[in-house]
Amino acid sequence: MQASWSSINAGEVYYQLARRRGQEFADGFWRTAVLGGLLPLRLYSATEARVLQAARLKARFGIAYGDAFAMGLALELRQPLVTGDSEIRDAAQEAGVALEWLG
Repeated sequence: MQASWSSINAGEVYYQLARRRGQEFADGFWRTAVLGGLLPLRLYSATEARVLQAARLKARFGIAYGDAFAMGLALELRQPLVTGDSEIRDAAQEAGVALEWLG
């Protein structure tokens, strides 16, 4: 099973890197890690169906939008959600998402 992530979550990582280390550093991360395949993660785009699923999960559980994309992708792919974010733990368990807990 290949690990996966949403383009929305990749964008959140970019944003955090740009804020903390600058845009040039974040651009390098995007080129080498995201587009260049340095990270062993398959990138999934935010399709219309995934946007709707994330919005439904956010409405149901009151979680962050990025967390809703991560949870929705885990549901779609029937893969565990790897996280250490306690905000998403209860929602994922209630939604039937298997968790690989990092906390």
